[in-house]
Amino acid sequence: MNINVTIVEDERAIRENLAALINGTDGLHCLGAYRTEKGALEQIPPNPPDVLLIDLNLPRLSGVECVRLLRQRLPKLKIVVLTKYEDADHIFRALKAGANGYLLKKRPPLELIQALIDVHRGHAPMSSEVAVRVVAYFHEQGGRSLEIDRLSMRELQTLEYLAKGYIYKEIAETLRIT
Repeated sequence: MNINVTIVEDERAIRENLAALINGTDGLHCLGAYRTEKGALEQIPPNPPDVLLIDLNLPRLSGVECVRLLRQRLPKLKIVVLTKYEDADHIFRALKAGANGYLLKKRPPLELIQALIDVHRGHAPMSSEVAVRVVAYFHEQGGRSLEIDRLSMRELQTLEYLAKGYIYKEIAETLRIT
């Protein structure tokens, strides 16, 4: 196993410690470490790593926006957020932008290494505090009725044909409605 990792972290000491930790682990190699999202967006696409480890608090562009832009350019890139933010807003914005995992910086080094290996294998690593927030969110959502649940069978059929690209006239003829 050889996993190339790139880091985007604005704090120099953290960036250097992460690079040393990654390079000091058999099977892992730090391909690059960037202080800003600008450097990452310029340098990563031509030389993509297997895994990107990114902070959310970056100098100019938010880490979430950087994740979104890199996800657009490199759809197969595995992206793990490593941050101090554990509120639901940050978590869900990062995951919606395309992050594959979300870890808190207070995570022990061996768990971070395991998370990099896990995401490379196709898993979605999350700190336990983050997982609790995700589960709570879905428990809250489970009690809410979705608008689509209130549609009639005919309305669902109409939506299905619209999704397939039918025009209104074709839908009306197919469903025998005016």
